[in-house]
Amino acid sequence: MVNKNELSNFDIPLFVAMLLLSIIGIITVTSASLPYTVSSPGELIQALSEMPVNYLSRQLVWVAVGIFVIGFICFFDYRDFGRLSVLIYLVNLGLLLMVIFAGEKSMGAQRWVQISFFRLQPSEFAKIAITITLAKYISREDVKLENLADLVVPGIHVGIPMLLIFMQPDLGTSLVFSAIVFAMVFAAGLKWRYILLCLGTGIAGAVFAFFNILKPYQQQRLVVFTNPEAHYFDAGFQLIQSKIAVGAGGIADGSLWGKGIFQGAQSKLNFLPEAHTDFVFAVIAEEMGMIGAITVLFLFLFIIYRILLIAVQADTFGTYICVGVVAIMAFQLLINVGMTLSIMPVTGIPLPFITYGGSTYLSSAIGIGLVLNVGMRREKDHLF
Repeated sequence: MVNKNELSNFDIPLFVAMLLLSIIGIITVTSASLPYTVSSPGELIQALSEMPVNYLSRQLVWVAVGIFVIGFICFFDYRDFGRLSVLIYLVNLGLLLMVIFAGEKSMGAQRWVQISFFRLQPSEFAKIAITITLAKYISREDVKLENLADLVVPGIHVGIPMLLIFMQPDLGTSLVFSAIVFAMVFAAGLKWRYILLCLGTGIAGAVFAFFNILKPYQQQRLVVFTNPEAHYFDAGFQLIQSKIAVGAGGIADGSLWGKGIFQGAQSKLNFLPEAHTDFVFAVIAEEMGMIGAITVLFLFLFIIYRILLIAVQADTFGTYICVGVVAIMAFQLLINVGMTLSIMPVTGIPLPFITYGGSTYLSSAIGIGLVLNVGMRREKDHLF
């Protein structure tokens, strides 16, 4: 139940920033999925009617459901989710195992399960599940992170679902788990020498996996960003078209407004594959120019700032939840935008609130809902 004091602590600026990103996402996903450029409402309606799948209506539904989920989460005390951490962890593992044994394959990966009318991607929700359960464990009074031995339990806790996701294969999402763990142990005060040692071990493990576990096409996908032109007709094509889209929007020469909403040629002419998912930021850069790109980045930075404000005024459990959500947001923003600009490997990591997809959007909404919940019940009355 929510009382008046808790309701007055609801972080309206954070919620509004999330809504603005969602609106930008709806516009961009719609534009990226149109079969041709449009310049009037009539042409837009005609173009939508000719699409085999109406991405606009679907994304609108997910945004509406996401807002409802945020309200539902805020209705309960976030500490109640901590008390259910064991159940949350087991359900998370169950869904990930279901993907392996009964999941649906698409584009060479097995990441989805069909539940009634909803095609669920458990790896997206696993990020939030691990954030809650790891935050609960680290916040326990009897848990101290003072040496390497203290990292064994958290390592196993995160390592099991991370391995299950890696097996799908979903390298990008499994890397998000590393960001969550790093952020939380840093916030918990783990000494730098142990953090650096863990980082070095992780890098060594990644190098081993690259050469001994990943298949050749996966290896190529990870390194092609260094020289996409050398692989123009295969792995590098998407990156080259993404850079063309960014340049066409005027980012390279300082043009402010881009080519105009629904006017981007790269996605409309199918030069840019997966424009409504992995490379949605390229559509924003092409059609909304420098103003649109900076606006999106500013909104993300503002959201991260508001979450950190809530984190410093919450109890230990609430602080770690906020740190985990910040790690997810910041890591996905860095990799997705960097991927678009060909300065980061192509890992298929979505851009929160903007990339098309129900699981992607709902996972991000749940994260914001948890943060708003923590803010409503924080130990101090006002944000500074």
